[in-house]
Amino acid sequence: CHPPVVILRIESSAVSLPHAARCTEMVLSKIALHNFRNIQQATYELHPYMTVIRAANAMGKTNILEAIHVLCLGHGFREDYEIELARMGQTQSSIEGNVHEQKASEKERRGVMLMSDNLGHIKKTYLIEKAKKSARAYTQTGVRAVLFAPAHIEILTGSPDRRRQYLNTIISSYDPEYKKRLTN
Repeated sequence: CHPPVVILRIESSAVSLPHAARCTEMVLSKIALHNFRNIQQATYELHPYMTVIRAANAMGKTNILEAIHVLCLGHGFREDYEIELARMGQTQSSIEGNVHEQKASEKERRGVMLMSDNLGHIKKTYLIEKAKKSARAYTQTGVRAVLFAPAHIEILTGSPDRRRQYLNTIISSYDPEYKKRLTN
């Protein structure tokens, strides 16, 4: 019996968007986790085009994907309560990564620090090159990520409204003008 596999595929083609929302091809080359979900301490080197993660069930494959999601977009994709992002029993958690433009060698260090209190509240600190940033500044200058997980199969088989909602979320992350028009 082979262990389950997660494949991270990174498209290298540029995205053509309207307005001023042009994208630079960015690559996440390394991610380091500390007290993130079931991962106490780990560092992963990622290939610029595809990385295969192979491990038995409950070993943290989806947690690695969620850490990438948090690092890129500033929030997780599974939890109802962000306190669940931190390893059980821990009050501090961190995700750090190296990103760079596809054809550049200079890397930028990005990070998200999670601190919890006794009441179950979590405070996130966003860092770019160790400088604190607001959530908005962090996500506007970051690496874009689109997640399609098995739980998203409903997007294909469900109602057109569900597909439109998913596409609106993705396009809004790339195009602030589109997001603005959706909310008005």
